[in-house]
Amino acid sequence: MRFKSFIDDLLLQGFESFVTLYFPGPRPSWEYAGEWELLRESLLDFTDEKRRAAQQRRFDRAQGCHERWLAEVRERAPSDNTRYISIIESRGFKRDFMFHVLLGGCDLGEYELNGRWGPRWNELSGGKAFMRTMDERVGGLLRHFVFKARCVMEVDCGTVQSRFTADDFEDLEEWNRY
Repeated sequence: MRFKSFIDDLLLQGFESFVTLYFPGPRPSWEYAGEWELLRESLLDFTDEKRRAAQQRRFDRAQGCHERWLAEVRERAPSDNTRYISIIESRGFKRDFMFHVLLGGCDLGEYELNGRWGPRWNELSGGKAFMRTMDERVGGLLRHFVFKARCVMEVDCGTVQSRFTADDFEDLEEWNRY
């Protein structure tokens, strides 16, 4: 399956909202003495067994918060035809996580995000929620996350319910050239 046609078909289903959910790391990046300390700590997360396990537990907690938040948003949606595309970005160099979520059928606007769903994300995760602009560049951004940043893409759009990585698409080699 080719990524561009797959995403283009999914985006035709209609998505009204683009939200980024930030899940903080053990310490905010600005609390480190400098870039070298942050780099050293992030390298320890990958090389030290206990730190790697702790990082995995944070990631599992982040995913649990993401799933719960999505379930609550979908439960209150005015339509039974809710759908989402979510990019799961593990930012090891910053020791945090981000979930970039396209929502359809949820009628989630800036007012609802700031008044209800942003504070709810903060309650669940201690993080922040940001509304992003939905425009024609979203498909390209999704391609960047999947092929360049090597993120996992989770899709729940009616008949398509799965997780995808760059390896799932036949045009992987084409994207690796750039």
